[in-house]
Amino acid sequence: MADDHVQITVSFGKQQEAMAIPFEEDGKVPVVKLKELIEPLFGIPVASQKLLFRGKERADATILELATLPSKPKMMLLNRSHSNTPTKPSTATRVVHPIEPTPSPPPPRVIEVIPVGDNQVLVEVVRAKERYRMALDTTSSILDLKTHVERLSGVAVRSQRLLFKGKYPPDDSVLSSLLSTLKTTSKLVFMLLFDERHHVRMDIQTTTEDLVKECADHMAHLARLKARISKNFFDASDIGLQLRELLDAVDILASNVDIANDAAPSEDLCRLSTKAVALRDAVALVLDTLFARRT
Repeated sequence: MADDHVQITVSFGKQQEAMAIPFEEDGKVPVVKLKELIEPLFGIPVASQKLLFRGKERADATILELATLPSKPKMMLLNRSHSNTPTKPSTATRVVHPIEPTPSPPPPRVIEVIPVGDNQVLVEVVRAKERYRMALDTTSSILDLKTHVERLSGVAVRSQRLLFKGKYPPDDSVLSSLLSTLKTTSKLVFMLLFDERHHVRMDIQTTTEDLVKECADHMAHLARLKARISKNFFDASDIGLQLRELLDAVDILASNVDIANDAAPSEDLCRLSTKAVALRDAVALVLDTLFARRT
């Protein structure tokens, strides 16, 4: 770390950029300032950026103390819009859309009648425009309800947060205890929200899949280069250049895997990290062997 600045490495998919952040008088920098510096590097607007550091998303108002950062700080950039390539409106052509007739109003929504038996209660779980309705025993727990919701919505139990009257009842709460808080006992209505870490996990999962594919591509590239070398019919300069480029790409891959693993550790990323390091060593060995043959 230099005396007048700190270098922060930012990883986004297969890309990686380093930023030199100058020390201010108080040695502090808001996260939104980092995002403003990141925007021209990756072309992602500040509002669409999610910045992960030490496994957590950092809010715009968060203040980072540069003096307390590690010697080689690394951050992961995610795109809220889930699109790696930002789109820019074109000013070359103006598209005029024909006036379309006003659509007919949609038919009234038909509400399915759910039979409610003795010692049961009607439960509704609302998620955006979707509504899940079921009859459950009053002795059922919130965990039982989440299990039903998982089957209906596909949202895993561990990622669910069920909001009821402004609070999140714990999993062991019994529905009958919630009924006692209502003026009428006709039904219980919950709002389904995601665990705040759910979206980060989903983004990391997508990133992991991309990194696995990238590693496989690099391994295939190395195999092709080794096959050409084994036939002893190749341009040494060209092969050497390709090996050096491959070594740089694998080095970036290994670094990005480590950043992703810091953000959301997983067995898949640990295995991928080991594989990436082994691949980097293999490329370096082939490159060294090639140079030894030329001397």
